[in-house]
Amino acid sequence: MLRAEEFRQLEDVKCCILYLRYLHGQCRELPIDFPRPIMAVLVNALAVRWELGPRGAGHGIEETADFCHELLDSDISIESLAPPILSFVGVVDARLQASFEGKYPSEKVIRAT
Repeated sequence: MLRAEEFRQLEDVKCCILYLRYLHGQCRELPIDFPRPIMAVLVNALAVRWELGPRGAGHGIEETADFCHELLDSDISIESLAPPILSFVGVVDARLQASFEGKYPSEKVIRAT
């Protein structure tokens, strides 16, 4: 994710998201030692994906809202919780200012922010 955040290349972010989705699915079955909560990193990656361009990512913001709800319901510390949630809020705010390209966000997205 560090490379994706630093260089902000869409393909890097997409690969990162695929890997994090895989890890998220695996951590439900067996514990994975990861320096930060996987869901938190995944929310960050999805927010970066949205920042780089919403085209084709309409489902992504709904999925990100779902992960935010999971994060809020988890036992993750506030220190680990705040950055991904704030990242998502920033993306939603930017999209609201751009009127979601003529559409308003779903109730799920609004509740997550």
